[in-house]
Amino acid sequence: MISYLNTGGMGERGSALGAFPELEQHLGRVAGAAVGPADAGDDDSAVASMQACARPALRGARKSGPDGVTAYLHSIASCSLLSAEREREVATRIRQGVNELIQLVADHAAGDPLIRDLHRKVKQLQSQEETFPGVRDKIVKVIRRVLEKAARDQPLHPLYGKMTVRIEAIMSAVDQAKQEMVCGNLRLVLSIAKRFRGRGLSFEDLVQEGNLGLIKAVVRYDHTKGNRFSTYATWWVRQSIIRGIYDKSRTIRLPVHCIEQRNRFCKVFNELVIEYGRDPSLHEIAERIDLSLEKLQAILTHGTQHLSLETPVGDEEQRLGDLLVNDASASPMNEFGRKELEEVVCLALSRLQPREEKIVRMRFGIGR
Repeated sequence: MISYLNTGGMGERGSALGAFPELEQHLGRVAGAAVGPADAGDDDSAVASMQACARPALRGARKSGPDGVTAYLHSIASCSLLSAEREREVATRIRQGVNELIQLVADHAAGDPLIRDLHRKVKQLQSQEETFPGVRDKIVKVIRRVLEKAARDQPLHPLYGKMTVRIEAIMSAVDQAKQEMVCGNLRLVLSIAKRFRGRGLSFEDLVQEGNLGLIKAVVRYDHTKGNRFSTYATWWVRQSIIRGIYDKSRTIRLPVHCIEQRNRFCKVFNELVIEYGRDPSLHEIAERIDLSLEKLQAILTHGTQHLSLETPVGDEEQRLGDLLVNDASASPMNEFGRKELEEVVCLALSRLQPREEKIVRMRFGIGR
């Protein structure tokens, strides 16, 4: 069974978990092993309540790994919920850590050209903070990337090494605060993920995608806006799960905009059925959606679900490919007749002179 925060092969998403090594190790251990009697302690009542909450979703997940799901429930039961006051404290620690990082660059900007250019870049990014909430995370990445490269390229430079050590100390405290925020809201992901069961992804995959969205929400959360984190994170978790369904539930992946247009088609179709009292034509739907008829037909064609030829059929060992007729393959009887005719023609041509045989072959295209 896959781990719930497994990010291998996910590109940018995979890098999001790098800031939480302890959380990754913790959830990786419990996802790979069943919970034994020793684990059944004070958390049993909490696990039981969550199992009752998630029971409809767990029915669809038991086939793929009941032990892993149960272990995961035990794991998040041990994570304490955050009060509103504690939530603000943790978010403040995260924000103060990033501010310390920015101030560290500003304090050394006057004495070094590289740090001065870095400070100018940081100020440029800060000006976009109101528009793009994730810009603070980008600031952290830029500072770490530039200074770590400078320390590698100039290991004897006294300033770069000291700044790198200080940055690592600051980020260690920030990562601990982020980890606490993530652990305190894992139940939120579970409650949202169960609403999307039966849409092409297993329950484990839904939780995994939701956890990635939760991590992204922690990075972008601004407690000074006055919202609770759970309110803010719900949108990110839902979007991450929906995007995961779009990207991974199909055998052949379609671009997200094509799936959204297909969903829009279904919505407009239902609206027109109510409005006209009949099934609308493609022309009527295309006019309402403001798409050309050719574009609409292409979207519907691309939206067809695909089945593997290895899909089992019934309780027997037959596969779907065994029952399909291949129109491109030749009939065995026709193939046998063609081979026999070829042998007869070759025998007849062999009785001619070489020049005559060549002329006949070229005239009638024999042997091509």
